[in-house]
Amino acid sequence: MLYCPKCRSLCPQGALKCPRCREKRLRPPAPEDWVLLTAAGLYMAGQLKEGLDQSGIPCRMEELGHSAAAFYDSQAMPTDQRIYVPFKSLSEAQALAARLEGPEEEDPEPPPPTAKGIAGEILSIVAFLALVMLAVFGADAVANWLKSFFP
Repeated sequence: MLYCPKCRSLCPQGALKCPRCREKRLRPPAPEDWVLLTAAGLYMAGQLKEGLDQSGIPCRMEELGHSAAAFYDSQAMPTDQRIYVPFKSLSEAQALAARLEGPEEEDPEPPPPTAKGIAGEILSIVAFLALVMLAVFGADAVANWLKSFFP
């Protein structure tokens, strides 16, 4: 595992550049290096910081856009926070973060369509087609009526 001093994230062993900020000066992490634990929304970051404080794990919380090396993240929100912990406490902090986040909730499956729902969809399609036909025949009738004025 290698450490990027620019964005303070850990990179895979043998990486030539940091995958986050493209920094080339990677080195092995020292126990006192502050490393990125996670980026989270304001509420979750506050919960995580509180949990880390109660566990005696030192941490720093920084706004996403005000860190030393801000990099583009398409999923990030302006209120997101980055949480950093010393490398020596990283495994404890990761375990605490996993407990606080809990299991990921899966999207529930939509209920199967009912006969009433299917009938409603069919009826709305028929009504739409009737309106389209009415608009076409109505426009044709108006055009023929106007033509009758100009022989």
